[in-house]
Amino acid sequence: MSGLKLRPRHTQAVVLKRPVGVDDPASQYRQALLDVESGDLVWMPSAHQPPAILAALSTRESELRDVKIRSIVIPNMGWFREDARPAWDLQVQYALAPDNRQALAERLIAA
Repeated sequence: MSGLKLRPRHTQAVVLKRPVGVDDPASQYRQALLDVESGDLVWMPSAHQPPAILAALSTRESELRDVKIRSIVIPNMGWFREDARPAWDLQVQYALAPDNRQALAERLIAA
């Protein structure tokens, strides 16, 4: 899977960045998100928050626990809710987007 998965110690990190030299990057993203397990880390570099892929990940809320999602900005895919916290551990580096600032104020995400 051409560089989308890293395995540091006990946590899988899925890095959402455009794979270089891949004919079908969308299929690479989909496969990487199918590989996400409870306790994994999903890192999105700046300007690489693919909404369709994140929407697909958010549909797995009932089967996942404590998935760490880290980025500069995290789009709200329905996970800025108190009852979603068991599945998602969200952390933004800068609360630039209004929905990120609101979620931060409500302590639904961390900075």
